[in-house]
Amino acid sequence: MRSGGRSERVRRRVADACLALLAAGDVDLGPSDVARVSGVSRATVHRWWPTKALLFGAALEAHTADLDTPTSGAWSDDLDRWCDRLAAFFSDPTEVSLNVVMAGDRHPDFRRAVLDHYQPLFESWRARIDQARTAGEIDADIPTDAVLLALVSPFVVVPLLFGTTIPEPTVRDLSRLIGRATGTGGAHEHATGA
Repeated sequence: MRSGGRSERVRRRVADACLALLAAGDVDLGPSDVARVSGVSRATVHRWWPTKALLFGAALEAHTADLDTPTSGAWSDDLDRWCDRLAAFFSDPTEVSLNVVMAGDRHPDFRRAVLDHYQPLFESWRARIDQARTAGEIDADIPTDAVLLALVSPFVVVPLLFGTTIPEPTVRDLSRLIGRATGTGGAHEHATGA
């Protein structure tokens, strides 16, 4: 499939349709379902995305397109930006619905597709944490995955379990807390002289 123009519009319509179906809990979606919701012909859907895994991949790629890794160079600044992005992403209603499906553990194909899709992103996040450690911004004895879990977990758990977003002041507090726990203090603390 060529990028840009009509192909890009079709790709976006199919991805949006897959996300809508997944958000509604329809993990057993197929080309007919996607064609019905997207308005793209079943033949086109089947030709460009012949497997459920590819449909999942199209949906997840569109869904996580803006979830990149902050790399300004300063860990404390990036930590604030990262917390902002994670708070917005994981409180998005579509993401909450997808996490409900994942938490139910009844759709191993979907779980596998999600974990496969996120693996390169997780690796880029780990690389940013390792970069901060190499620069002396994170204590050397704190494992990378411990930092990653501390960073991501609150933003996944609060919308999923409590059905609410994390208020912006609390997002700042979480950034400062992770900064202190990793040995940096956090950007907010530097800015206020606390």
